Amino acid sequence: MNDKIKTWLKDYGPRYTAIMLYDRFMIKYVLGKKYFPMKAFKKQGTVGDICVSIIVPMYNTPVNFAREMLESVKNQTYINFELVLVDASDDKYSGKIQEIVKSVFAEDSRINYLRVRENRGIADNTNIGVEKSKGSYIALLDHDDLLHPDALYHMVRRIEKTGADFLYSDELSFEGSTDRVQSINLKPEFSPALLRSNNYICHFTMFKRDLIKGERCFRSEYDGSQDYDLFLRLSEKAKNIQHIDDVLYYWRIHAASVAAGESNKNYAAENGRKALEAHLDRMGLDGICTSNKAHPSFYETEFKMKRNFFLLLLIEDRKDFLYFVHNEAWRDFTKEYNIKVGIKLLKGYPDVSHLNEGDVVLLLRKGYRRTDNNWIQELIKELTPENVMACGGIVNSRVRLKDMKAFEKELNVLKTLRIKSDEGISTEVVKNPEKSFDEETLEYIEEYIKVNDEIETEENYLTTQTRMFGNRYEVLGTGLAGVIRILPTYAKRRTTDPGYMNRCIFTQNTSVIQGGAIAMKAEVFLNAFKKIKDSKEENLFSENAWLYFSFEAQLNNNYAVVTPKAVFARKKVKKKEKKIVIINRRLFNYYGEILNNKDRFYNSNFRVFGKFYRV
Repeated sequence: MNDKIKTWLKDYGPRYTAIMLYDRFMIKYVLGKKYFPMKAFKKQGTVGDICVSIIVPMYNTPVNFAREMLESVKNQTYINFELVLVDASDDKYSGKIQEIVKSVFAEDSRINYLRVRENRGIADNTNIGVEKSKGSYIALLDHDDLLHPDALYHMVRRIEKTGADFLYSDELSFEGSTDRVQSINLKPEFSPALLRSNNYICHFTMFKRDLIKGERCFRSEYDGSQDYDLFLRLSEKAKNIQHIDDVLYYWRIHAASVAAGESNKNYAAENGRKALEAHLDRMGLDGICTSNKAHPSFYETEFKMKRNFFLLLLIEDRKDFLYFVHNEAWRDFTKEYNIKVGIKLLKGYPDVSHLNEGDVVLLLRKGYRRTDNNWIQELIKELTPENVMACGGIVNSRVRLKDMKAFEKELNVLKTLRIKSDEGISTEVVKNPEKSFDEETLEYIEEYIKVNDEIETEENYLTTQTRMFGNRYEVLGTGLAGVIRILPTYAKRRTTDPGYMNRCIFTQNTSVIQGGAIAMKAEVFLNAFKKIKDSKEENLFSENAWLYFSFEAQLNNNYAVVTPKAVFARKKVKKKEKKIVIINRRLFNYYGEILNNKDRFYNSNFRVFGKFYRV
């Protein structure tokens, strides 16, 4: 039994392990080779005005790998390219490589073989190829990997159609032959939050030469993660980033490859963290970057908590309202960061006349329990980047109730506060005796006590499944009614399972925020609020209203994100939950720019593979 299966059995148990093994079998032996065959669908000989320079650094490349790589380039259906090989191999390898180059490309003028006597490392070797190349676009290919025959065709056609200056495609990894699929990296449209978590872009990439004008393409101080550093820099400069949702790159797994295991990534992980740190500095973002202990090449950014702003907290449930009114830790938090707070138990519409740019609005739904005390800070921190306008958390279906004791403590305090006076019933908080409450607030307190007198006494239970991590939408109809279906992006996963490409443990961009809470910048709330009122939607906590907030946050090239750092609990529902379907024509009127296109953070290939990746 291999180590991975042993780990699964330990972490997930036999039933979940069996499911995961079946999923891997379907990907590896059935679906992978069926849906992503290594064959051309376009006629060879397609040519255009754009010349692409394919840069390949080579070092002691096994003969069979070199031949297959060269054949995959020669078989490209788009023929206006040059292949620049930078060979820094030892003499015994370079001679064989030159023979293979001659046998594959013969007298083909598109080949540019450069023999480098001194191996300067992958970054500097690649830079030599870039400097000697002539194409207006640069494409990157590793010496032991393969290109799909239509790779250049798809890239160039997208450039001609959109004017893209930075492009990337989906990819798969294989072992031995290309029909032995190990994994498939199905990527979203450009996702800056996800890129700060991991180099999800990876292969196949192409970018305009002008984007690196006046600077080194690769920087040797980031060897091992030199491509991550490059993509972060390109993302800062590119005006039009395009994702092609086709597998155009085949990444070979073998003993010496980085894809073979985490043990080969140790030297690269730290350089990746440094590259991310440098990116934050260039972007003016105050954050601390750390490598994930279990997955070193994945990173977590802890943004600095902002200060001196107004937070409007809109609450749907009375019990939650009273929790914030009386919670001492909450008061200490707002005092520490000099946050002015407005807390409102909301039915109908709030007064928003006092909201200004720089303020934050946070809505908290009833029926959800917070599993730690830092969820508000984590939601607000994720709003730090200028183009991140809204943030939500994740929802677990069953959870260990870590805050149960805190609730019981608050309850006992409140029970001691009932004071009879000549003027009627009043109350004071023992720890804050200068504060008193009116009769309306007292009614809430009495209701709080009544509810908590009947608080569950069942033993605290462990988390078993992640119900919802981000949401996606499907447009089912654009007629007079307009129909949108909302589905969880990641669901039915054990909370100890990091999920597809480890994405369930890192902050990422999302199209729709649902769940327990949503935090947003004031300008998003104000703009969406006006549209919600015009649409006669009276409940700001409804799924419909939160679609307005989610889509409003994405206008003008801005983003919404979801973070696993803010976790909410909801009791497991025994009956199968219905998928949320929203019927609202006004959404299409306001957000046609978004809804007339597919969900940009959901790859359509998951319609086939999603079941086996739990997406």
